[in-house]
Amino acid sequence: MKFQQTLIFGILALVGFCLPDAVYAQGRYQRTGPKVKINVKQTERTKGLKTKQEETAKPVAPEVTADDVILGKAKAKKIKKATIQAIEEAIEDSSPTDPDLPDLYLRLAGSNAE
Repeated sequence: MKFQQTLIFGILALVGFCLPDAVYAQGRYQRTGPKVKINVKQTERTKGLKTKQEETAKPVAPEVTADDVILGKAKAKKIKKATIQAIEEAIEDSSPTDPDLPDLYLRLAGSNAE
């Protein structure tokens, strides 16, 4: 039984590979009538999208300059320093038995690690 199935499958595969490619190249639909040209007026809605060449023709300017990055780093450093100072003041003002003290130390360590 298995030999018959293998033989049938082999024959079908051989026939499938041996069929001429012209049968597959014709496609499904063949136009039989004459070509008809239809004149359509273009409107703003039917013009379509801009091509990539039209879009790239405009000069591209950077949105962020190097000066903006340097100023941003300086502001971040000031904010970080103020945050660390505020956490240290909160640690100094809290008592040794305060339940928030471990959290403050954790926040101080996280701020220093950045």
